[in-house]
Amino acid sequence: MQPGCQELRSATAKSPIRYTQPNRQLLPTFAGNFKRMKLYESLYIFLRYKQDINYLMEFIIDFGYHKKAQNEFTLKDQAHYVTLYHTILMNTCSFLDEYNKHFQAKSEPEFHERILSVKKIAKPAYKKMKEWKDLREYRNNMIAHNFRINEDVFSFNMSGQYKVPRTYLDLVLFRKYLMMIFGIIEAEFSDHMSKINDFIKSFEVKELQVNYDTVEDELTLILSEINKLCSENDKPYILPVKLFMNL
Repeated sequence: MQPGCQELRSATAKSPIRYTQPNRQLLPTFAGNFKRMKLYESLYIFLRYKQDINYLMEFIIDFGYHKKAQNEFTLKDQAHYVTLYHTILMNTCSFLDEYNKHFQAKSEPEFHERILSVKKIAKPAYKKMKEWKDLREYRNNMIAHNFRINEDVFSFNMSGQYKVPRTYLDLVLFRKYLMMIFGIIEAEFSDHMSKINDFIKSFEVKELQVNYDTVEDELTLILSEINKLCSENDKPYILPVKLFMNL
């Protein structure tokens, strides 16, 4: 399996339904020529984010975070929960980016009419998601860009002002609307959903790996250089080599 390209589960995977056009002619099967299928790129992205968001929500339940009061969180709990929470928001933002910027604009022309119908039918759920109007700004300022607004202002000055999902119940409701949109996409393109894993597997992977046979020598050399610089700069500290030897 390619790094970052996990195999996906779809409701249509076991019993794919072949879509029939109004004239009753079956759509072409493309004979495995996946790389030219821009539609498949969007379908993979939707399916991947939908699946990951579901798993992230399950982690919140598995660890009992949805029932804990704020003063019951340990520092480790906080780090884990905030990571889950932020990843859900980032993944949702990316799902919506694909939906708005690429799904129709980049897909093959023969699918445009079907994509337009998906967006028309899913519009009520999409409008509810857009009520959390600061999602992208929150993602940029609070998650992705180093707690700085425009590389200057400390973003926590605005942390309580963003209109984004905040509580566990907010996340549950937010996910329900996203699942409605995904449900329409999956139903409309059920004839293609079963091909998504084969599409991902069709890409070649150039493996770039660290040589772990020599990694201890490399770590020792780097630490030696750092500690030498500590000495040359009259610092009263060094980094202990043993601390960095266990992978």
